[in-house]
Amino acid sequence: MKKSKIVILLVIYSFLVLAFIPKKINVIYQNSIQTKVLNVELFLDDEKIEDNEVVYSYFTPLKSSRLNVNSGYHIVRITCGELEIEKSVKILTFFQNYVEFEFVGNKEEGFKVITRDSWFPLVYE
Repeated sequence: MKKSKIVILLVIYSFLVLAFIPKKINVIYQNSIQTKVLNVELFLDDEKIEDNEVVYSYFTPLKSSRLNVNSGYHIVRITCGELEIEKSVKILTFFQNYVEFEFVGNKEEGFKVITRDSWFPLVYE
């Protein structure tokens, strides 16, 4: 077989493997606000998925959700009514994605959400 045929077969095989592997978005919550237990709503493509209570956890996240999705772009959105915060992240999914929402701040400076997303697991040291 010629090299070009081998390359074409490998590309086709790769696409077939990716088509049948389950796709997931792992959503991780981290609350760095010491005085609050936060009620957070999670939306995927404008559809409400769940409500979560996120307690204070400065060093490691204590709450996460795993969402089964199709390949393509998805919008993951969270809202927190207590802090009047809404944050959205647009994600391209092929295999697995990891999205972290970290709540930070205080009353004097205001509250905000920091997002981190990756196709690889997030590492906490």
